[in-house]
Amino acid sequence: MNLQLKSSLTVFILLIQLLKTSEASNILGVFLTHSPSNVIHHMAVVRALVERGHNVTVITSIPLKAVDSKPPRYRHIFLKQEELSQKDMDAIINEAKSTPAHLKIFKVYSLIRKIINQYSEFTSDPDFVNFMKEDNHFDLMILGYAFNDLPLGIAAHFKCPVVVSFPIQPFGHVSRLIGNPTHTSFVPFSPFMESNPMDISGRIINVFLSTAERLLTMLLHFFSERLYEKNFPSDRYRSLSEMKENISLILFNHHFSEGPVRPLVPGLVEIGGIQIKDKPDPLPKDIERFLEKSEKGAILFSLGSNVREHHLGPNSTTIIYKVLSSLPYNVIWKFDSDKELPGNSTNILVSKWLPQDDILAHRNLKLFINHGGKGSITESEYHEVPMVSLPVYGDQPKNAAIMQNKGHGIVLDYRILSEDSLRETVLEVMQNDKYRNAVQKFSRVYRDRPLTARQNAVYWIEYVIRHQGAKHMQSPLKSMNFFEENSLDVFVILFCVVFLIVKFVNLFVKLSFRAAEKMAELALKQKLE
Repeated sequence: MNLQLKSSLTVFILLIQLLKTSEASNILGVFLTHSPSNVIHHMAVVRALVERGHNVTVITSIPLKAVDSKPPRYRHIFLKQEELSQKDMDAIINEAKSTPAHLKIFKVYSLIRKIINQYSEFTSDPDFVNFMKEDNHFDLMILGYAFNDLPLGIAAHFKCPVVVSFPIQPFGHVSRLIGNPTHTSFVPFSPFMESNPMDISGRIINVFLSTAERLLTMLLHFFSERLYEKNFPSDRYRSLSEMKENISLILFNHHFSEGPVRPLVPGLVEIGGIQIKDKPDPLPKDIERFLEKSEKGAILFSLGSNVREHHLGPNSTTIIYKVLSSLPYNVIWKFDSDKELPGNSTNILVSKWLPQDDILAHRNLKLFINHGGKGSITESEYHEVPMVSLPVYGDQPKNAAIMQNKGHGIVLDYRILSEDSLRETVLEVMQNDKYRNAVQKFSRVYRDRPLTARQNAVYWIEYVIRHQGAKHMQSPLKSMNFFEENSLDVFVILFCVVFLIVKFVNLFVKLSFRAAEKMAELALKQKLE
């Protein structure tokens, strides 16, 4: 065999191997949430898979910006459910703001039950019904999880493993889906709690809330089972409990450098910052020009996708405008209210939508005023931009408090917001280098990983596909109940054993004393005789 033929054969074998290793899989993404910030996280996973060459079908209940791919690589099915109106969102946020901290868990779960009811409507959507009738095959389903168990029936229909995508640190309930240990002594039951380390009062509260969360989760599971059985009857599909056992992997938006450090089983994988692009996209021309001429530095002001300026107070828009328009810096303001700003300052550029990640990556962006959302803080820290946070509800206060404790900015209480407090805080963070130095140091740690967040997500998803669900990496805790998980059954048995031993010893001692007394009496009697 000549050299040329050998070379050709070698190239041919390498090509065959390459084709085998890069074989495209059919993946289904189900993201039934009305929160755009959550969908941004889930769609970052989808984009990574599409770029890898996989075919991904996505089902959502909100419109999406198209993924840059042609069929069959990407298909979007939009289920036109009744969206939450701004009035509904205002009611949710105001209720969350006014509820005392110790009662929030009960309010949250009351809201979750309402949302579960609303999510169940997707099964009657004509587009979904038609989709389920199609002759489709999927190697894996990615579920954007928000305590919505019903879509697990879709995976039961297609008989494929499940990967959960979760946009924040996992709650106790989410950790239990994958069998991850939840140590109440140092792991907070939810992202809403302060931690690392907790003092005695914090641990008492954590145990109480963890127990309450577990009981409420059991009630929600019972409620979800009824909906599941109605839509995916047991005579045709695997049960809800079985499908929960079928969850192979949970990808969650966090990195250990953000804290608190906690134990992670192999099936719980960190992909913190996956929504952040490796290379920012070109900015819109007007924003690019505005930032380029911001020689003194620019400020980005955005309250995310759900919070609005009026949630900060009745006069908040006026207060914020007066302060920002008086500063010697250019300001990009995400303002999507139907009302107009109380002025038209030349140093403020207003838009209803902004490419936040791309703006934060610009060299002239020096400060980010935000609402304490997980995605916003992560993107700001990644791009080394210090912050001023105005947290309103949910996990925002904790996110903002952690940010401030790390020295990456300052938190303001929106309830007592004033022109003076806002102006002083903005100037402090803009002009004091200690905040930028702290966030730059953290960014170096946050970026230092063996794989990027996207690479990590793709690797483990493909791992689950390669090993048909990867049952071998599942934690034994998934199949253990509360008593077994905490060895309470062992302690009961040990208590019973010790109790029986003590009883036996006690009885033995009593019998021994009685025998000794009788012998002594008998000896005395014999002596007297």
